Amino acid sequence: MGDPFRKVSPGDPLVIPAAAYNTFVDTARDYLDRRNDQGQEAHPAARDSGIVLVRNDIDPPQAADRFWVLGIDGPVISPMDNLDEFSNRVVLSGAVPWISTYRGRFVVLLEPLAAGAIGLGVVAGVCPVKVYVNDENHQFADVQNDTCGYLWSGASGAAQILWKESGTGQKWAIVRLGGGRLAPEVLFGRPTSAFSSGATITLDPCDIHGTDSGEANRTVYVKPDQSSYSMTNSTTIPTSAIIPHVLADDGCYYMLGEPVEVVTAMQVDDANRKIQKKTRNVWLPTAGGESGWVDWYANGQECPD
Repeated sequence: MGDPFRKVSPGDPLVIPAAAYNTFVDTARDYLDRRNDQGQEAHPAARDSGIVLVRNDIDPPQAADRFWVLGIDGPVISPMDNLDEFSNRVVLSGAVPWISTYRGRFVVLLEPLAAGAIGLGVVAGVCPVKVYVNDENHQFADVQNDTCGYLWSGASGAAQILWKESGTGQKWAIVRLGGGRLAPEVLFGRPTSAFSSGATITLDPCDIHGTDSGEANRTVYVKPDQSSYSMTNSTTIPTSAIIPHVLADDGCYYMLGEPVEVVTAMQVDDANRKIQKKTRNVWLPTAGGESGWVDWYANGQECPD
């Protein structure tokens, strides 16, 4: 049997063997099947790589530049509108970011978009973007209110800063979207001297067990949302205390919560007719209110002198 796929020379009569013809038909059918499958599974690579389609829905309408940051306002087509289209192709609606709504939910555009236009954007992975650097020690970034042109650096954020230009202010950076930290890290430190009250203290950094970290001392402030502070001049915090604090988005360290004195041990000193106690300061995110008077001794007994 001759070769059914033998090429034909110019001038030769065209005779197509059945085996060759059937192979051509099978190949055409396979091509059409694959093309139809791609229509049902649109943009599979983009879906897996963290690159999606996004529509510029900035209000009021305006053009968006490449590498702008838009808040993710949901899909353009919902499953209620068209389940097949929703399932086959992810198209997100991009809006002007606001921290309260879009923190951790944003896309970085890979191309300029006219108002209402659809293009490519990154929701996960590594990409360049401008970051407003508040502190060169910041390693994370997230959206800022009413700002599309850059991310805002901080002690936490949905984007991890892999590299950035030196200095503060607006800087080009390379970030990893989805590699950030949305909760600030809790740090610890011991007071460099005993203190009783005040808005600022100096802490020697340590771990949660009190082991010195070797870092430089930190100036730590009372947390901004604390209108009052529970410490009084009679509440002395010794250098043995381990005080939790965080690095806030403004680049300053703030104390977490407030100290509450708790009794850890008691004993009776019969010789001197005294009751002695040991106490420890426990730091609480928010201390509850003071209770009313509670009877400590029953049956008419009185506390010894």
